[in-house]
Amino acid sequence: SDLATLPPPLVVVADLQSHGRGRGANAWDSPYGCLTFTAHLDIPAARIAVLPFVQYLAASATLRALAPDPATTPAAASSAKLPLRLKWPNDLYAGPHKLCGILCEATTCYSPASST
Repeated sequence: SDLATLPPPLVVVADLQSHGRGRGANAWDSPYGCLTFTAHLDIPAARIAVLPFVQYLAASATLRALAPDPATTPAAASSAKLPLRLKWPNDLYAGPHKLCGILCEATTCYSPASST
């Protein structure tokens, strides 16, 4: 079904991803056991310019959740085997391994009710 026909906010979680795509023409597949989801949000057209910032905030929040501050979580300092890092603009890595990519896209929808 077309997500655009469902009312936002909406989150759809998938068991696997077999025909995902990344930036440009990059393909992205995720096997069972990975967290794969789509979030459908309604952002006013006047605010669409902030979408790249939203993508960066989502990537930064994910990095922070996976790599707590060793000063406040002593166990985190000893359990970190691979350094986590954010590769601009949207990829999260543990050492040489890509953990995830966060892709934000925008589409515009014409709504007669809002065109007055």
